[in-house]
Amino acid sequence: MSKQDKDKTKAKVTEKVKRKDDPDVLFVPESDQAMVQAIQQARETVNTFIEALLNPTPLQHSFSVKVMLQDEQGTEHIWLSEVTYQAATFIGKIGNNPVVVKNYTMGQEVKVAAAEISDWMFLENRVLKGGYTIRLLRNTMSEEEKAQFDQQVGFIFEEEEQPASAAEAIPLKDVEANLHTPQGALLSLENAYDQQDFEAAVACKDFEIEAALILKDKVQHLAEEEVQPILKKTAEMLLLSFQKVFQEGGFPSFENVDRVYHVQYMNESVALITEEQTFEDGQQRTDTINAVYTKRGWKILAPLE
Repeated sequence: MSKQDKDKTKAKVTEKVKRKDDPDVLFVPESDQAMVQAIQQARETVNTFIEALLNPTPLQHSFSVKVMLQDEQGTEHIWLSEVTYQAATFIGKIGNNPVVVKNYTMGQEVKVAAAEISDWMFLENRVLKGGYTIRLLRNTMSEEEKAQFDQQVGFIFEEEEQPASAAEAIPLKDVEANLHTPQGALLSLENAYDQQDFEAAVACKDFEIEAALILKDKVQHLAEEEVQPILKKTAEMLLLSFQKVFQEGGFPSFENVDRVYHVQYMNESVALITEEQTFEDGQQRTDTINAVYTKRGWKILAPLE
């Protein structure tokens, strides 16, 4: 691709407004050809967004559409959150304080025809789907600006998903019990077992994702509206089964058990944990467990068979 062709795929940013703790607002002329193409691509693919919005999987969240707002002050494209869809129209709330238009405020409800959106996006785990104008504007940034932007938005782009990493060995003494890391989530679950705290144990799990994985190959022939009730029912059954085992004391005690967590990141959202346990009598045991990143942090799935 020639430099001239590459330039055609980049938007011409004419103004930048900095915001504290949020990404900068970048302004592009309405006539910018690259931006026009990005908006057109979003409109042509909006059915992908609608299908996911109406029938989201447990891994899909943060649905948002971008709309053009106008008043006597000018024009601004802004994202709506808490989006719903009916009669070919999106309804959502303005997700941040407008910079240009003054007749609109954050949280105000706005309606827009599906054919008139500027963009759409949702996250599958932490991976951005859609977001054509986001990608275009990000492409205008320096590497340093991109790194800062990525940290602020908290999601990743498909093309930047990393291959599986080498397993990292982490001793128990170096693990904090929280949902910020795969090993931290597993330790939190094990602590909940020892403390007989059912609610804390459930907080470390995600039964909807477990159900989706169990049913993955069994419901491919079904329509989405048929899958969701099955998924919900299966998740409820998994929770009830987990509760029964918990109440009957069926989970092992981890008191006085030394552990080493070998964590291998399959990608940004999935990790494989191989846990080596050493008991007081010198006996050893190894478990292999899946962890998945959700909007509520890392969650522990059932051990691999």
